[in-house]
Amino acid sequence: MILALAGLAAALQSAAPAEPPPYDHLAPKEMRKVIEACGFARVWVGRDKREILLVRVEDSSASDEQLICAAKAIDTTFYTHEFSPELAPRFAPIRAAVARPRQLAEARARFAKEPERGPPPERLPGESSLAVAKRIEAFCGAVAEGALVQSGDHIMLSGEWMARRFSTVDAMIVNAGTMGCLMQASVIADLQLSGPVED
Repeated sequence: MILALAGLAAALQSAAPAEPPPYDHLAPKEMRKVIEACGFARVWVGRDKREILLVRVEDSSASDEQLICAAKAIDTTFYTHEFSPELAPRFAPIRAAVARPRQLAEARARFAKEPERGPPPERLPGESSLAVAKRIEAFCGAVAEGALVQSGDHIMLSGEWMARRFSTVDAMIVNAGTMGCLMQASVIADLQLSGPVED
């Protein structure tokens, strides 16, 4: 599985699009057919209680090829996903590997429109996650200071920063660009973010 995932990531990376791919607006019935065509039998597609578009797969077994097929099908849609407990741990890294080329293309396209920022940070050899996180904060501006904190081995969004910067609807609107910068600069630097965490 690890070798297969590494091979998938390398193949996808070499084929990263120069421009972000368009998103597909598939109705639930269409999306279900697409996922079933990947070889899954127990599929539900629709809106959950929060009115979020969801693909739910309840199969307990699947090949890597089936999971890759589903990840590619979901990637350029507005559907989130929920896989069975047996498949979720395998699907998550495959989903991330499939999504990364698109995320890179989207991030690079965004920053190409903001040349005044300069080039976004990229992780240096041997650089710690916290060090690159602080360079990302500096790149995204003064408002981003303190946004990223370390908790154990993970870099997370600071709960205190989130509460301070996103406490009202107006604040959310004003600071949305900073949040987008943090997220997309983290993609380019290959920094995995979790959170938020209370600090």
